[in-house]
Formats: sequence, structure tokens, C-alpha cells
Amino acid sequence: MSLRTIRQPLRVLIACAIAAVAAAAAAQAWDPTPRADIDEGGDKSRTPIVFVHGQNGAGDQFERQSMHFTSNGYPASWVVPFDYNTARAGGAGALGPRPRPGAGSEGAAPPARPQRPAGPYTTGTTEALDQFIDELRRRTGFDKVNLVGHSRGTAESAAYLSDPARAAKIAHYATVGGGPATNPNGVPSIAISGLGDFGRGPSSDNGGVVGWMPAYQDHVMVCTSDESFWEIYTFFNDGQKPKTLRMTPEERPQVSGYVKSYIHNKPLTGATVEVWEVAPATGRRLKAKPLITLPVGEDGRWGPFSAQPAQPYEFVVLGTAPGPRHIYRTPFTHSDHFVYFRIAADAEDYTPSPFDRNPHLLTDTTSAFVVRHQNGSLVPAVMTLKINGTDLIIDPILPTTQGPRQNATVGLYLADGNANGKTDLTTIEGFAGAFVSSADVFIPADPNTSVEFRLNNHVLNVPALPASKAGPISVVFENWD
Repeated sequence: MSLRTIRQPLRVLIACAIAAVAAAAAAQAWDPTPRADIDEGGDKSRTPIVFVHGQNGAGDQFERQSMHFTSNGYPASWVVPFDYNTARAGGAGALGPRPRPGAGSEGAAPPARPQRPAGPYTTGTTEALDQFIDELRRRTGFDKVNLVGHSRGTAESAAYLSDPARAAKIAHYATVGGGPATNPNGVPSIAISGLGDFGRGPSSDNGGVVGWMPAYQDHVMVCTSDESFWEIYTFFNDGQKPKTLRMTPEERPQVSGYVKSYIHNKPLTGATVEVWEVAPATGRRLKAKPLITLPVGEDGRWGPFSAQPAQPYEFVVLGTAPGPRHIYRTPFTHSDHFVYFRIAADAEDYTPSPFDRNPHLLTDTTSAFVVRHQNGSLVPAVMTLKINGTDLIIDPILPTTQGPRQNATVGLYLADGNANGKTDLTTIEGFAGAFVSSADVFIPADPNTSVEFRLNNHVLNVPALPASKAGPISVVFENWD
């Protein structure tokens, strides 16, 4: 038998083997095509909900609660965020000085509140909110919708409700971490807060209802917690309790959200979002091409796509002022339409981050990160946050000697702040801000090396990409428990 006669069937066998492997891979490949109707299975008799965020915020402050509502039967498009520019007028501290935290427990009389301005913080917000609510009413067929405001969003909502004609469009109102429940112009209202919320707790007048949150829940967590959802759902549904506090697992979670500029909340139309499947143990990409590439629409919305449960993803936002931005998130088990990518930059219609003000920290030889917790703040004694085994919830980064009232920190900037090639675990000069802190952490850049982030028992592994090319990499934990 000649060598040629041996090679011929061998080539056939190899070709068949390759085809079989390709077929098996194709059979196992995940199809990201979304459902035709994101509201499939939802009860469209439920009253729609509008969420108005607080200072420096966006609709993703209501991300977890939106999943709670859809897990309890609400259609996904019935729970919607209203975003506005908090960089104009008012701003952090517009309410005046916070009351000093006081002693006491749930049920105790709250300290006096600062007086709120009579009108909205931002010129034009009331009119824009009214148009937004009218469009939701038109789309859903409801005469009235429910309204939720958080922090500064309670002042914007109060300004809206001060007009009887506009108040007539609202069925119920929840004021969270902000103004008292006063049943404005006859709209039934509930105030959600606690002593962890700057030590003040909820208050009411004129027949309004209060919902007390546990003392460990700070200004952010009173908006995002399970207890807060329970109170809001029960109030909006006239005493009916939620069926579950568990995010209902789904075979094909639908995922979408928005790409907007940080704080300005301007839709970054024309950008694109790449979705990459990554290995859980390393965070490195599993394939040479993204699972799907999604355009960003005129309203900033991207998606949806069908996610694979338990599969972690890297999101890459392209086509914005600062260049590519990389975001790693914990896997999706339930549909989530409040996934925001908020882009900071030193450019018009953007707000710069501390990294934009200190670009010398974004080097070829180091990695830089922004670690965020979506469900409230990083609370000492309740949570542990570690990077490669090093605890970050320590003094002075997140002071363990203070309660969450003074320590409402939802995100940490991580970089080699003094460029000494060592991890010093000190705060970085120039990186202070509302709801954020920083830590001097030295992570050598090496795309083949993974960095382990651990929030309690939740783990995300992320490649150590060079900060000069990748910018600050966002690491987002949806929850901590």
C-alpha cells in the first residue's frame, strides 16, 4: 500500500473529525437572539412605575428593584427609569447640610430635616418628566402611573406633584431617602428611610405612610434593598404582599440597558456594545469574536440579547469620547433591562472621573479598576471586598469605625496612586467624591494574568489589561448576599 493511499483516507478522517468538532461546537454555541416580546408573561393589568434617580445617579439605582417587580408579575416595559442631568443646578449638597446622625432605633422620632427648595433643582426637569409620564400612559393605556423618587429625585418628584393637574396622573408615590410622605395634592404616598440613612429615618404628614428600613441600610441601600421593595410593592398594590423576594431564574434572561454620559446622562447615540463570553476562572475571552454587537439608539438604549445563565460576560463600549471601556459583571439569572454603562470623560456633555483628571495613572505597565456594588453601599461589618485576597474594607479606605450613615460608598477606584510599584492601601489624592472612595493598589498589567475580585461569596475574575489601552476597567457586582 502506497503512502498516498494511506494519506487519502487519513485526510478524509481528519476532515470528518474537524467537521464533527465544528458541529458539536455549533450545537453548543449560545444563541443570543432576544425574545420578540420582552413583556412575555407579564401581567399588563399592573400599574406602570416611573423611577426618578438621585444626585450623580441614573436609572440603574432601581436595577435590582426592577427585577423584583418583574419577578412578581410586572411586564418589563412597565417599570421604567427617568434620567436627567444632575450636573446642572443644585447638585450635591443642594439640600443644605445633612443632619448629624442621632442616637435611637427604628420607630424613634427622626432628627429635623433641612428645608427643601420649593421648586425642582434642574430647570426643565419637571416638563421633561411630565412628557415622559404622558408617553408611558399613552403606551400602556393607563390614566395614572406610580412614581418613585430617590434622594434628589424626591425633590424633583415633589416639584412635579405640586401641580394638581400633574398629580392627577399619579396613582401612588414613594419618596425614598428624601422628603416626607405628605400625600401631595391627594396622591397617596409612603416615605422609605431608616436611621442608617444619615440618621434621619422616614417622616410623614397629612396621612402619609412610613416604611422603616434596618439601621445598617444607608442612603443608597434604602432604595435598593429587599425590605424597601417589600414596602413599595405592598403600598403600590394596596396592601397585597409580594409573592417572592427571589429573582425568578430564567432559561434565557433578556438583558438590555443604556449607554449614557456620567452625571449628565446624555444618550451616547452611535456607540456600540460588544458582548464577549469569558471564562469564569480567568475572565479571558472564550472566542475570537464577540457573542453579539449591539447598536446604541437615540435614547441611549442598547439590546436586548438573550444571556446564558451563569455565564459571565465582558462588555466593551465603543465609539465614545474616551475610547473603549471594558465592563465585567456577575452573571445574569433573571432578565435585566436596567444595565447602564455610564461613561466619564473630560469632554463636552461628559463629566470627568478622577482618572480623567489624573491620566498619568493610566500606564502601560499597570491596571486600573472601578469596583461597584449595585445593591447599595459597601458596608463594613456586613460585607468583605477583596482583590487577590487583600481586604479593601479597612481604615481609611472604608472606615470600619464609622457606621454606614457617614460611609455611603458604592464604588472604589483602584490604582497605583503614588506610582511606587507597591500596594499601600491608602486613599489616592484627588479621588474623593460623592459615594466613592479609592485605594492605592498595585496591579501589574498582564493580559494573561487574572485579578480576583471577591464581594462576600461572589467572585469575578478579570484580566489585568494595561490601563493605557483599556482605561479603568469596571467590575460590577449585582448583589452581596
